[in-house]
Amino acid sequence: MMSSSFQSHVTPPPLYAEMVEKTPERMYTAIFWATLLISALYFTVGFFGYLTFGGEVLLTSETGSDILTMYAPNGTIVLGHLCVTFIATFAFPMLQFVARLSVLDVLQKVLDPPYNIEEDNNIYYGVTFLYFFSCLGLSLVFTSIEVVLALLGGTVVIALMLFLPGLLVLTQGMNSASTFKSVGAFIIGFFMISFGLFVSSLSIAFFVDST
Repeated sequence: MMSSSFQSHVTPPPLYAEMVEKTPERMYTAIFWATLLISALYFTVGFFGYLTFGGEVLLTSETGSDILTMYAPNGTIVLGHLCVTFIATFAFPMLQFVARLSVLDVLQKVLDPPYNIEEDNNIYYGVTFLYFFSCLGLSLVFTSIEVVLALLGGTVVIALMLFLPGLLVLTQGMNSASTFKSVGAFIIGFFMISFGLFVSSLSIAFFVDST
């Protein structure tokens, strides 16, 4: 979860576009303090969770995957659940903003005539509601965070870490005039894609077994 929380590279471009005074220095400052705060919060939660339960906090069971469910119910734990709800409530719009923007960019290129948000808001609202209710439906079906991480790890994360870079390396190799670079790029790209398929298969298999 901690490593997944730092996969925020999809949000800085649109957030930078929304800044009143757009300067790289202000963006670097915002990223620095946000990362520092997140690191401190996750370290604190992880430290006290491990201090309380020891190795049991690493169990890959439905109970062990959520520290809050391992404590006896009391007012503090209820407050913790409310804080998690608060975080999810305000984090979801940022992710939906990026996803919706990507879908609308694709629609602007494939639709004939091109889609214009200033003239037609139907597609804008349609994409928004479709994304929201799709996520809501999935959250009601998959109640274990381990299942969600397995699904994301076998698809999105592997695509970002191995598939897309591997394809990029292959493309660069094919466009290279050097035979040595072309062969090297082919070997590296083929290895990355093959390894990605292997890891993706394991993650999806775990996802199927969990469901």
